[in-house]
Amino acid sequence: FEIQKQSGAITIHLPNNIIYISYIGTDMTITGWKEDFNMAFMKEVPAQTDGLIYAKKVAKKYPNHKIILGGHSKGGNVALYVSLSIDKDIQDRIIEVNNYDGPGFDEKLITFDSNEEIRSKITSYIPQDSIIGRLFDHHEKHRIILSNAKGIMQHDIYSWNVLGTKLVDAESIEYSSELLNKTIKKWLNNCTIDEREALVDNIFELFYSTEVSTFQEFSKVWVKKLPTMMNTYKGLPEIDKKQSKEMLSKLFKSTFEIVKAEASEKIQSSKNKTNLAKKDFTN
Repeated sequence: FEIQKQSGAITIHLPNNIIYISYIGTDMTITGWKEDFNMAFMKEVPAQTDGLIYAKKVAKKYPNHKIILGGHSKGGNVALYVSLSIDKDIQDRIIEVNNYDGPGFDEKLITFDSNEEIRSKITSYIPQDSIIGRLFDHHEKHRIILSNAKGIMQHDIYSWNVLGTKLVDAESIEYSSELLNKTIKKWLNNCTIDEREALVDNIFELFYSTEVSTFQEFSKVWVKKLPTMMNTYKGLPEIDKKQSKEMLSKLFKSTFEIVKAEASEKIQSSKNKTNLAKKDFTN
């Protein structure tokens, strides 16, 4: 059994006896991305448990310091996990937790004891067209940040607007982000944990069959490696292929249902406005 793990952290010393524990986000390795996708069916991934161990060691080494936790993407998720999982005496030393466009947690898999004190210290920062940062369940407060990029590229934190030392707030979440978020949530809720695992494992089995370690390498050789990937897919167990097909079928169904519901809502809203205008005119 091979463990997929890609993690890292640093401790930054700030004035007034404050330490900032910053967790690394996902790199471009296939293993790193596989660990991310494992969150769809695993209660915890190695980056989360490693992050918790690291925070405990740092807190023990600097017992008189206040703590800030943070990270971008998977690093933000790890910061959330650590803040909600760590011992109460260390939680009391945490003054804030910053999640920069990182996913939450699937409550089918993991729930945390209700601790409103630590949750009040957490802020998630997401761009106006966020995708990654809205995955799974979130209960913390959030800020919407203005990005110069489009779509998924807004996940790049270097596209976020900064004025002086402050992030610039956007007016609201984009409609495309809302639509995609509803679709993904509906899809995942309609799928079993086993189906999720089969789809993720099958997809990454195809990547691993190319014998490259990063997506940069894959982008250069995927055409040449296509026959290898096809043969790998043919060799997958039939039950795995069946579950993957069912997952994809449910994705199309969820997309259709959400788009249909959104269209119906818009039509009804338009009718209500028309009726209201008629009523005002007759009065």
